[in-house]
Amino acid sequence: MNDIDSKIWLWQNRMKLMNYLYSSAPFENHYPVAQELFNQPKSGRSIIEDFYKENPAKVHNLIHYIHDINYFCGLICGNAGSGKSSLMHFIGKLYKDFYPNDKIYYYEEVRTPSWSDGPIWGVNQVDNCLIFFNEMAKAFPSRESAGGSNQQISSNLLDNRHYGVKYLGCNIRLSMVDINLVRSCNCFLYKYMTPEVLMLDRKELINPLLLRMLPSKECDKGEVLSVIEGQYSKFRYELSKDFTEELSKSRKLSESEKLNVAVQKFNEGMEIKDLKKYMLIRFRFNKSLDFWDEYFEDI
Repeated sequence: MNDIDSKIWLWQNRMKLMNYLYSSAPFENHYPVAQELFNQPKSGRSIIEDFYKENPAKVHNLIHYIHDINYFCGLICGNAGSGKSSLMHFIGKLYKDFYPNDKIYYYEEVRTPSWSDGPIWGVNQVDNCLIFFNEMAKAFPSRESAGGSNQQISSNLLDNRHYGVKYLGCNIRLSMVDINLVRSCNCFLYKYMTPEVLMLDRKELINPLLLRMLPSKECDKGEVLSVIEGQYSKFRYELSKDFTEELSKSRKLSESEKLNVAVQKFNEGMEIKDLKKYMLIRFRFNKSLDFWDEYFEDI
């Protein structure tokens, strides 16, 4: 589907386009909205087609897309309290309903839902799985994109697709996440975002269609805008009864659990100087380089 074909489709289906305009915009805005749709014809066509789909079909299409595509990296963005973690929980639970034999792990989370396959402390520990990140920026911080450990993790993103490893994570803003990961994403899921948050985000990802399609009601946590490879879809979901606020918050680890995490990170190839910094920032576990040198000598 190219731009020319999509423009022809929009013109041939102008009655559907008019129905969409009357349902979604005041009359005085019909012309500028139509212009935006024709300026990005492939995305515009996807918006009109999506308008005529039933909500369950939209949700199921997302689940099957995650399963069927060889490489998947998705980001859920939205204001604090907009329901990012609950959306990820909803996707994971429904994914497990469709594909019960597939593995879903939570990255660096001790407290995980009953349907998941538990926590994982490194992205290279398992094959053929989906890894969830409650806070993507903790694993892929933008301020350290050029750092040695971040470059190593970023390089693993494309390598891991050959091992069936897929990623889905939450963050308030895309600008807080390593640009290498953002560029690798083929799926963005947007919850409600205030103009202030949008102004601080990555400008190259903001366009008039996206701004028009974003969820607009702060109190409505069930509305989601999905953008997959330039294709737009809006769907709704209901909060799972087994989702609790505790699942969206990290539990504090004991000292022995923190040391166990350090061992797994070290075994994954993290250098001691990076490990020291990681343990301080992630767990407020402040130990000297001498401590870590001696600790890993004894293992």
